[in-house]
This record gives sequence, C-alpha cells and structure tokens, in this order.
Amino acid sequence: MPSVHTSSAFAMITVITKQYNYWWVKVPSYGFLTGVVFQRIHDHEHWVSDVIIGGLIGHSVANILVEKHNRNKNNSLSLHPFISTNRIGAFIYLN
Repeated sequence: MPSVHTSSAFAMITVITKQYNYWWVKVPSYGFLTGVVFQRIHDHEHWVSDVIIGGLIGHSVANILVEKHNRNKNNSLSLHPFISTNRIGAFIYLN
C-alpha cells in the first residue's frame, strides 16, 4: 500500500498531459493509465484503495513539480540514466 506502479503511471501521465495539451496526446495517455489501474486490480496485486491512494500521490507530486518548473523557467532539468546488476532506471534532477 499504496501501488507504486499506479503512482508512477499517474505521475508520468500528469506531466505528459500538462506539457502537451493536445487531444491526440491525452487520449492514449489516459488509455495507458486506465490499463495500468485495471491490471493492478485484475491481477490481485492491489486493492482499489491502494490504486486510488497511489494515483493521488503520483498526481499530486507531478503537479507540484510541473508548477515549480513552470515558475522557474531558468531552471534546468537533467536526466541521468543508470544500469545496475538488477535494474535499469533514470535519475531526474531539477536544478
């Protein structure tokens, strides 16, 4: 509790849809998000409450970051990918 997959998906989709305000970006993005939500519940990995709380956390964090970024346009956003023995990912830095 909460669903980290859902939280991550909500954060990603929130940032994408706030940056690209086009219907042809929003429709597939929310379709992907809906798939993540139903998959977590269908596979009995999380309860509905876990998914709701995860979604609220992801959406809230993404909104805060987008608003901070929009207020400070001079700030830079850098992406640093990494590969370790058991995972692949990226660190995102907002300066």
